[in-house]
Amino acid sequence: MKYFLQSIILFCLLVSASSNAAISTFFFDTDQGERVRVDISGSTGDPSYTIYANDGQDSYELFRQYVKSTLAKRNYYLVKDRGGCRGCEEPLISAENDGALVTENYGTLGGMKKKRIFSDSDIANKVIESASNQIGSRLVDAVANKLSATTVTNSPFTIITGDNGSPRFMCRPVSGHCKILDDVLFIDKSNGFSVSHPAHEYGKNYQHIRNVENTLHNFISQFNYTCVSTYTNSGNGPVLQTVCFHAAWR
Repeated sequence: MKYFLQSIILFCLLVSASSNAAISTFFFDTDQGERVRVDISGSTGDPSYTIYANDGQDSYELFRQYVKSTLAKRNYYLVKDRGGCRGCEEPLISAENDGALVTENYGTLGGMKKKRIFSDSDIANKVIESASNQIGSRLVDAVANKLSATTVTNSPFTIITGDNGSPRFMCRPVSGHCKILDDVLFIDKSNGFSVSHPAHEYGKNYQHIRNVENTLHNFISQFNYTCVSTYTNSGNGPVLQTVCFHAAWR
């Protein structure tokens, strides 16, 4: 199918859940005590990872902290506190309660507990552990370097940096730094954002584009956007342009 110069309205969708939704969501804490969310998409055999960063955070250091947390078996799921969660940690310490052990409230889900992820084969750990096994080392920088010894289009890790739910850029860990994806362009709007990126074209750059789309889908789902997408083609290949607004503002 060829794409034409004119835009074709593709869809108008309130993203709450779909077949492309994250297959798993887990968390890790940085050395500074910041909680970081990671969404996993794709399949368990070929996962892609979306790591959420706040504006001002060092993106590559955040990736390195994920490697460090995995090797130390500190990644965790947040599960509902049902009063007897097997394998869960003690309730988290709350500064507001003078260090008393209490169950942490997380978002609108009510009481939550951390459930540590110990299995090397768990999808949250498997890619990191596989790289560690390949090089025979559990040194954080050695494993991070192994995982970042890739091209920007082939890395399964995408870090999306935003500010109060407004995305700024995407990058991927490559050769010891986080390389910004210059073919993914965000524009801030008063009640949302717009983004353009390459569209699928007969399998060209499939992995790269799939990971970009998964990252966008995860971000849009988390922050409850309504989005309208159009295809365009100015002669350099098809481009998907998406405009997103907070659902409450439509």
